Order: sequence, then structure tokens, then C-alpha cells
Amino acid sequence: MKRDLDLIRELLLQLEAAPACSWPELDELSATLERDTETVREHLLMLLDSGMLAGTLAEADNYGDYPIAQRLTWQGHEFLALSRQTVWDKVKKRMADRALDLPFDAVLALLKAANPLPTEILQGLPAPLHTPPSSLSRGQRS
Repeated sequence: MKRDLDLIRELLLQLEAAPACSWPELDELSATLERDTETVREHLLMLLDSGMLAGTLAEADNYGDYPIAQRLTWQGHEFLALSRQTVWDKVKKRMADRALDLPFDAVLALLKAANPLPTEILQGLPAPLHTPPSSLSRGQRS
């Protein structure tokens, strides 16, 4: 099955929005996202494999491995923080314009590049932490 990054992101958003300890199950996620159960199951397994989601696998007669989400990991939260809607749309457009099917690390690099730190965050940091390396004179430490 081909990885669908939109579905990965939508699953993470659904799980992030769920109250603690009451995660939606596979059938509920499939219905909410209007996707077939097998596709959602495979993508939940990918999220578990990637480390963006913590959970367990149960055996189910009709599914084989049945992923049970327990929580988003730090990496899952980081991905969501980088892929908020406007940034996600911009990165998806860049990938589509170039007909790219990138490895996940490359997608993360694009998301990071599209997410410059807002000026208000940088204003509170000491100068060496937000001074671009090219503006430091030789011999100065950052």
C-alpha cells in the first residue's frame, strides 16, 4: 500500500483532538475520515512503526494485527506542529508541482524550512541564539 501523507496527518490530528484515554478505535476513525478500514489500519501501523504514535497490537479475526493507539509521541506532536494547515498546503503544493514522492525525512525538512520562527519568539532570546551564522564576524562564537 502506498503511504498517504494526508491520511497520516489526518489520523494524527484526530488522535490529538481526542480526550486522553478515550482514543477513537479503528472503525470510528475510518468512518470519521470516510476511508476504508484496511487503509486506515495500514496507516495506523505505519504511525506505530515510525514512532509518531505509541500503541499496541491486538489480534482480531477480521483484521489480523489490530492497532490500538495509546498516545501521540513527541515525534508525532512535532510533526503536527510543523504541519499546521497553511504550511502543510504550501509543502504539498511544492511536492505536487514537482511530482515528488519524497522520503519522510525530506518531507520533514520541507516542513521545517517552511516554518521559520516567528519574530516575537526570537525577540525574547539572547542575541547569539537568533543571530544568523552569516552575520557573525569571524572568530565570534554563537
